[in-house]
Amino acid sequence: MEDDCGERPSQYFNGVYGNEECYTSGYIYSRLDFPESLPPVDESRVIQTAQDPTKPTVVFDAQLLHDMGNMEPEQFMHFYSTRYRYYYRTESDNWINGTYQLTDENYLQLWWPTEKITDGNHRRRTLFKRACLRRLINPYVDADTLLFNMYVDLIKFIDYSDGVIKLDMLKRRVERAMQMDFDELAEYCEYEIAYWKDHKQKFILHPNVPHTQEYIRYITKVVHYAELDEKYDRSKTVKENLALLEGESRSTLYRYCHERGIPTNPTRIMTEAQMREAKRQAKTDVKARFMQLYDPNLSAAKNREIMMQNGIEISEGTIRNWSKDYVAPDMLTPPEPQAPRNNGYNWDTLLNKTANSYPNLERPTFHVPESLLNFGHENREYDPNYAELERIWNRQYDR
Repeated sequence: MEDDCGERPSQYFNGVYGNEECYTSGYIYSRLDFPESLPPVDESRVIQTAQDPTKPTVVFDAQLLHDMGNMEPEQFMHFYSTRYRYYYRTESDNWINGTYQLTDENYLQLWWPTEKITDGNHRRRTLFKRACLRRLINPYVDADTLLFNMYVDLIKFIDYSDGVIKLDMLKRRVERAMQMDFDELAEYCEYEIAYWKDHKQKFILHPNVPHTQEYIRYITKVVHYAELDEKYDRSKTVKENLALLEGESRSTLYRYCHERGIPTNPTRIMTEAQMREAKRQAKTDVKARFMQLYDPNLSAAKNREIMMQNGIEISEGTIRNWSKDYVAPDMLTPPEPQAPRNNGYNWDTLLNKTANSYPNLERPTFHVPESLLNFGHENREYDPNYAELERIWNRQYDR
């Protein structure tokens, strides 16, 4: 043929006249099958495509990979669930009363599928998207933790019974997620970021507290009242606050004022009965505070100092009266036990005075009164009182 049709690669399948023979085969040709007239290959582009040196190298724990590929899922989770943390939302270590924490504008969360995702429903894309969201939730996550979380997602939410999803696929998805920078991750997950910015929760519960509807309603009320504490103007009426606070109902504000003890109409003049009730309530509050602070082992003056330090104006006389009326006897410290009283002669005290009245002098003559000699026994040698008296006397001068 004049134009060498079919002999040169540049004219392959060109120049036919409609009467050609057609064949069907499963072989796919590449450019290397046609060496003639090919442009030179750019080696730098080939290397760049195979491995980008600007991207960080992702290294996995060899033992983790071995166990993940050889252990059963239950056995693997038993060994590694305490080593790596599974997380699915933005949270910090600052829990309010150990029960909940408030969310901010950067809150993100992974969806929790209600049934396993089967073949044809983007299983690989779902795993990769969840890995990217985890990197946005925790930019400092390491590759091993990210691989562990993807493995848990595979076990929990993906139907992998067909054997198509292998460990190598998980590794490649994690490597790709780890090599993406923050801007690339934000662009890839822009729908999820926008969704949770508009639909984020006000708070999240600690994993160890009950997630019942009753407890969630209780925490919701606590968070709501905390917001009203900052926004509600106590110098205005409920009607005036209702006009200022958007989205609040009248019944909610009345219930809030009742539970917080806030007057619903502070500008209204109180009646005489209301004033008496207010004074009675104030006195009851002071008594309750008095019972908390009163120390029965301290004096009235010292207790008054303690009361004054805590903002309670009360006199010492009132403290004495209230301590008699409201302090239980068992609050008092029992007195120390006293030694039994000696009904006999206190010879030590008497003879100490006598001995000390003769310093540096000759030992004085001791005369026993006649009444003592005849006390109990006629013979003084066997009189117990005289024997005791003589023993103490000699001890004072012989020491």
